[in-house]
Amino acid sequence: MAALRPLFKVRVEDKGKIRFISLKDRDKAISEVFRAKIHRAITAYRIRKKELREGNKATKCVLIILISNHNKGAILNLALGLEEGIRIRRLLYI
Repeated sequence: MAALRPLFKVRVEDKGKIRFISLKDRDKAISEVFRAKIHRAITAYRIRKKELREGNKATKCVLIILISNHNKGAILNLALGLEEGIRIRRLLYI
């Protein structure tokens, strides 16, 4: 859990078995953490475009799943369009 704070600049609250993570400036945080290419891929996704049109600063396109034993890691999911997803996959795996 402690590794999330400096990396993502988040506040983590435990409520029983559920952990809530809050970002102050979500779009800025996404841009800083994932840098320009991934940030553009996220903002190009139709769901994120809809969120922005509706004035919603929060996004459902970035999800961090904390494993029950948070010292063992976390799973990061990015919701992207097909083309953007393929481009990002190439950046990560080639």
